[in-house]
Amino acid sequence: MIPYGESSYLKSLFYGIFRKDDSEEQLAQKGRNQIVQDIDILKIIEKLQEIDKLKMLLLNGYQREAFEHIERPVITLKEKKSLT
Repeated sequence: MIPYGESSYLKSLFYGIFRKDDSEEQLAQKGRNQIVQDIDILKIIEKLQEIDKLKMLLLNGYQREAFEHIERPVITLKEKKSLT
């Protein structure tokens, strides 16, 4: 995994045209592609509301707190093999 922060992302936006072979640029491009695929804001809001409703119905206070500490997804250059 390549450490990739906000400054690297901003640099890739402004200088990405000149660095197509750079692994950081490839990572940024992959992230942008994932964002474009999932950008439907209404769909995102609807799914978040559904998750919140399920959490309130199924989890107690301690479980909801533990749920908030689940690891966030990581964008990498390598594709993960799906189990399906």
